[in-house]
Amino acid sequence: MDFSQIPLDPALVTRIVESLLLLLAALILTQIGRRVALHTFDEKERQYRASKYLSRVLWGLAFILIVALWSPSASTMITVLTIIGAGLAVALRDVLLSFVGWINLSLHPPYRQGDRIEVNGVQGDVVDVGLLQTTLLEVGEWVEASQNTGRLVHVPNAWIYKYDVKNYTEGFEYLWFEQTFVVTFSSDWRAARDIVLTVAQECAPNVEDRARDQLHRMSSEYLVQMNVLTPYVYVETADHGVKLTLRLLTPARGRRNIRNDVVMEVLDRFQEHDNVHLAYPTYGLAPADGHAAFPLHDSPRA
Repeated sequence: MDFSQIPLDPALVTRIVESLLLLLAALILTQIGRRVALHTFDEKERQYRASKYLSRVLWGLAFILIVALWSPSASTMITVLTIIGAGLAVALRDVLLSFVGWINLSLHPPYRQGDRIEVNGVQGDVVDVGLLQTTLLEVGEWVEASQNTGRLVHVPNAWIYKYDVKNYTEGFEYLWFEQTFVVTFSSDWRAARDIVLTVAQECAPNVEDRARDQLHRMSSEYLVQMNVLTPYVYVETADHGVKLTLRLLTPARGRRNIRNDVVMEVLDRFQEHDNVHLAYPTYGLAPADGHAAFPLHDSPRA
């Protein structure tokens, strides 16, 4: 087939060329804008936001200009936009809902870049909020104690309308966590409780003043009541001993390090106390001394 014999409308060719030039101009200006943002702002977050917003504005203008270019009159352009909108609403419902979700995230966001969130069972730190999806640095999964896995997870913005969004750091950057120790019934549980409480006060950062300030700022928007912010140890009995549960307010990030420091120090101090022994379930097989105690020293080899 000889394509050279096909007649071409000069006006059609002109519009195609102009459309391609508009797309090329938007691409070039976007790259220039990113370089300008890198040299203008020192903070990475401001660089990121400036380049993102500039890119979205440029591509939006390019789209509007291309539609206007292919529309001979204003009424035709409105008709074209109406047809495009109706088609997108039917064929791309989830995509459109994600775009509306981005508008919501821009105006009244349930989370922002840098927040730690959980939605539909996916937990992570927000590293990017795009037009259609939010990118998270995944937390949890096969990694314990809410540490990141190094894997990026992309979730649609439409999820904010379909599932509950749990924000770990919005307004209040601290979380309660609990660590349990069980000592034998024959142990001095009061001494054990004092040891756990003292260790918590020494190892955990003093966050009471800062946490109370954040709660005060949150009270203008949310009805949050949290009177006790200091560490506390609850005492109750278990099948195999006295259970001591430490309740401690810690930063949303770094809980694993604090737990590690607290547990190590408590074990060391229990070991130094002659009348405190960790208990374990014996399932009917009690030691000869009559109480279940977990030895902190290595047992001598035969």
